[in-house]
Amino acid sequence: FETQHGTAQLLQRSMLPENLPDLPQLRVAARYEAGVDGNAAGGDFYDAFVLPDGCLGIVLGDVAGHDVQAAARMGQVRAALRALALNDSRPDRVLTGVDRLVASLGAEGGTDELFVTVVFGVLDPDGARMTLSSAGHPAPLLRRCTPEGEPTARYLDLPTGTPLGLGGHRVSSSVEFVPGDTLLLYSDG
Repeated sequence: FETQHGTAQLLQRSMLPENLPDLPQLRVAARYEAGVDGNAAGGDFYDAFVLPDGCLGIVLGDVAGHDVQAAARMGQVRAALRALALNDSRPDRVLTGVDRLVASLGAEGGTDELFVTVVFGVLDPDGARMTLSSAGHPAPLLRRCTPEGEPTARYLDLPTGTPLGLGGHRVSSSVEFVPGDTLLLYSDG
């Protein structure tokens, strides 16, 4: 068990990005905190990458499980999501494509227990807009200051959708994202 657990941790951490984009108008940061016992490994992942049109793609997700297989599937899902987004960055379309991959992996593995929660967004800092789509993932938190300078925070009213691998209709929602705003994506995994 300890060998498999150590392998899962190593695999998971090696598949997370070493560096996040350095953009003049945005600050991007990530923090990975291991599970309750401090040693959990598995399918939690994040990514941020510049899209061909100069927008920023951001993603945070959780593949079900805490073993080597979950860590490996996390790598497949993360790579597929990025590849799809580099071709057509509309969040609902990206998640529809990744949903097909996850369903295929589940069928290949002979399981109907493979599912992934994820939120994927595209941030256009020049247009001050962010478009997001969720597949069963907790809603992002948006922090903004009022014109008087008072900070406020709210969970985005984003249609949750079903986790990837279970089918379902994907939708995207757009929200204003202005200088000084902070978006927090997190996982319950």
